[in-house]
Amino acid sequence: MRTLHRSDSDTTHVSDSEPELALQLATRETSDADLRRFLHNAFPDVEIGPEQKIKIRPHKCVYIHYTSLEDWTDKCDILRCNPEFQANNDRRFNYVTINMDDNPLTCARMLYIFRCFLPQAREEDVVLVRLFKNSRWQPKTIWENCRILEDGRTMLILAKYFICGVHLINVFGCTKESTTYYLNDLIDNDWFLRAGNEFYSS
Repeated sequence: MRTLHRSDSDTTHVSDSEPELALQLATRETSDADLRRFLHNAFPDVEIGPEQKIKIRPHKCVYIHYTSLEDWTDKCDILRCNPEFQANNDRRFNYVTINMDDNPLTCARMLYIFRCFLPQAREEDVVLVRLFKNSRWQPKTIWENCRILEDGRTMLILAKYFICGVHLINVFGCTKESTTYYLNDLIDNDWFLRAGNEFYSS
């Protein structure tokens, strides 16, 4: 289950001149067209006319409820997506795992969370994410199940496909340290198993 925490912003409308959404959509000039195309592909049964504005409500936090692979209990990750998280304007764009057909361990950075208000009183939660892809760079010492990721493409995705949060660590000794990461599968037992490791008893 995905629960969004409402921001202080009021409900807004998306248009080609919407500066905040346009900026978050990788500064693309066709932000409105991108969103309309995404909604049309995701919900072909919903008709949105070209002259019809799309209401959105930004959010800065998402609660992800999932089942732990360690003991099958219910868990909850609280993830932030906030350019001004604290008084000193710290940026918090947390990482998440997404259920994708081609890779069950797809990781991404959340960039912008918002709820779309569609016709027929329908509401859908959409997130702009930066996907990570496998990096060709390798450290001098490779350990078992070492996973190295780097920045990939930016895309819109439905929040319902989020699985849980993920912890990534910036690599060191790489020419692109700011955009290359180790997947930390030792953060807890759930992630140890989720990443494909096995427990061994003596």
